[in-house]
Amino acid sequence: MTPGIALDECQRLVRSPTCRGIKDRWIALRSGKIPLLQEFLSNPDPKLQPSTVLVDVVSPEMLRIRLFATELVKVAGIELTGANLLDFAGSSETAAELWKTTHLITDHPCGLWSHKLASTASGRHVTIEEVSFPVVPFSGGAPCLASGIALVKALEYRDTVFRLERYTDACWIDIGFGVPKVDIAIHPLQAT
Repeated sequence: MTPGIALDECQRLVRSPTCRGIKDRWIALRSGKIPLLQEFLSNPDPKLQPSTVLVDVVSPEMLRIRLFATELVKVAGIELTGANLLDFAGSSETAAELWKTTHLITDHPCGLWSHKLASTASGRHVTIEEVSFPVVPFSGGAPCLASGIALVKALEYRDTVFRLERYTDACWIDIGFGVPKVDIAIHPLQAT
């Protein structure tokens, strides 16, 4: 079973300043409830804005990237706002895991901390740390989540992220509603 951790204990997992900042901002906005997307977008933190992603959970075939921030455009090499996140999965299995976790974050609701292995344009592998939490969408909008994303190791200039390959570690975050009793397919990195 994929483990779960209480929101107030997840600080020990979340390592990057970006992901910690997104977590702290989400907690500050929550006031005992799930923050509104409008609140999350209002007065953005200039230190966090460049590494923030907002995703609309539209259907099992569409995870629409509502916002793909500027620092992440540099990492990916292209602007992904409006794109389908599932199109960047390295396999159908990875796409299924992305859908499952993203859907559960908004549906359960809960948070998720994870490390994902990604391939770069040159074929190198890098690890991405991500922390995601649900936000209440605009009226009539698709369920939405806010994520902070950070590279565990810096990329060389012009070696952009090309595909998300798999989860290498993950932990559900209990935001007051328990955690899903659903496993995430974890494929740890092999020691070399």
